Amino acid sequence: MTRLELRDTFRNHYKFWEVSEPGVQTMGSSPRYAVTVRWGRIGTQGQEKTHMFSSLIEARAFRDSKVSAKLGKGYSKVVAKSSSGNILESELDALRQAEAGAGLGVPHVASPPSSAAEILASDNRVIREAFIEALPELDPADPFKLPWE
Repeated sequence: MTRLELRDTFRNHYKFWEVSEPGVQTMGSSPRYAVTVRWGRIGTQGQEKTHMFSSLIEARAFRDSKVSAKLGKGYSKVVAKSSSGNILESELDALRQAEAGAGLGVPHVASPPSSAAEILASDNRVIREAFIEALPELDPADPFKLPWE
């Protein structure tokens, strides 16, 4: 079973997509190969569909083409499960790069937001609230006068 996930907080996408290895099902005198695909929002049962093929080569080609298409759309392979959720291949690569950087003595420092628009659009609630608290008070007598004028 191959499981892919797409997590995009900006677009509110938390999707999973799973595909099984081709399995043999005997229908009449000839064997058929079934590939089951399951998809949906992470945390739900999702939907499921089984595709039938007359040969193992067709079934594997179907599975491989669908996996490639999903990876091209930004999905990542789930490489491990933990108590806090699945670990994606892209996250594991980022952790490995951070560990490699730490081993070389190169600190990983995120660059701070460079504009007010970036701060206000940030997912980081702490940075956003600190920025808003640091804004100067408006003059109640003239609310259209900017405090730094």
